[in-house]
Amino acid sequence: MSCFIKRFIFVLTAVRVLYSADVATLNKQGVEACNREEFEKAVPLLIDALHASPGNPTISKNLSAAGCALAYRQDHNGSPDTALATLRNIYSLIPGNSAVRNALVALLVNQGTIALRDNCLSNARHYTDEALLIAPANATACCLAGDIAYRQNDLPAARAFWEEARKSEPSNRFVAQRLERVGKDLDTERSFSSTEASHFDIRFDYRNLGNSIFDIRDFLMEAYNTVGQDLNLFPSHTVAVILYGEHEFRMTNNVPEFIAGLYDGKIRVPVDFSKYPLTTLKGILFHEYTHAVIHTIAGPSCPLWLNEGIAMREMKMPLPVQSDLVRRALSSGTTIPYAQLGDQSVWNDPSQVFLAYAQSWIMAEYLFHRWSNSQIRELLSRCKKGTPIETIMKEELGRTPEQFDREWKEYAKSVLH
Repeated sequence: MSCFIKRFIFVLTAVRVLYSADVATLNKQGVEACNREEFEKAVPLLIDALHASPGNPTISKNLSAAGCALAYRQDHNGSPDTALATLRNIYSLIPGNSAVRNALVALLVNQGTIALRDNCLSNARHYTDEALLIAPANATACCLAGDIAYRQNDLPAARAFWEEARKSEPSNRFVAQRLERVGKDLDTERSFSSTEASHFDIRFDYRNLGNSIFDIRDFLMEAYNTVGQDLNLFPSHTVAVILYGEHEFRMTNNVPEFIAGLYDGKIRVPVDFSKYPLTTLKGILFHEYTHAVIHTIAGPSCPLWLNEGIAMREMKMPLPVQSDLVRRALSSGTTIPYAQLGDQSVWNDPSQVFLAYAQSWIMAEYLFHRWSNSQIRELLSRCKKGTPIETIMKEELGRTPEQFDREWKEYAKSVLH
């Protein structure tokens, strides 16, 4: 063997030894950084190590642990987009790692859920599509995809996604409830027609409404402008509106007789002109659309009394409640305590619900009488962050619950003669 060849083999051996030493050093440094919880340093070191030794199972495992820990910290610190970028990068390097895949899918679903809550349906769909591309059979992702399709009034697609979720988790009761609900909706809406108005997707039974559908379209567009001005929000997303016959409304939604409308992500209203003339129906549509706007501003955290009170106020009817109930309660000292107005059981109790509506209405009237629309909008916005309403009222309105309770009663006595 020539001296040149021997020298070349020696050089290759030396490079291989040096190369192995560098990989071991990078991996060791990455692990040490992890142990110090310096994940921002650990991840680049371990990525370099993996580039130097592709497919190395030890380095892959260490990178998975460091990457998931870093992404968790980033998300926890309020940077979910950064966390997603971290996981996407690591997943591209070790796509077979189940821990990284599961963490990425979970974060995508979480962001999709937030986007759906905020009525950003295109964003919600974007996150969910990516999650399903990575894990097509993931039950949580399938369930969320169904929720999005359902909100968009695509009932067949919603059922298909939820059926897929049930295959992965047959005993999931939440999926079962969704499938039961969409089954009822499909049965009820099978013969429904549809029409679109600005910002509304309306489903209805033409046999029940006839040409009154044009009045209803006008009411909804008026609500969009009027409620939007009062609450300083004009949503860009489309709101689904389902108009039922009286019997179908009760059966499909399982609601008591005193409920004349419902908002659960969609506006659902019974149309029975003998019971609800067009002028009353207009008020109901304004009421339910107000709930839709409040949900966009405050999410699900708006207190019941505030949500219902503003919705009653926005009905724009001469007197949307039985004000004599409030007068008698004020006279006898039997108003519903402030703390109880946030309790769902009060609103489910036929003996208290009408007073609850009337009392919440006058409380909302006092809010708009005493404070500006922008202050009330800020109050609602802060509800979305999960801040207790008592804290918000103290900081934004300068009132404790006790002070506010005393003041609305004085206002009510002065205006409800």
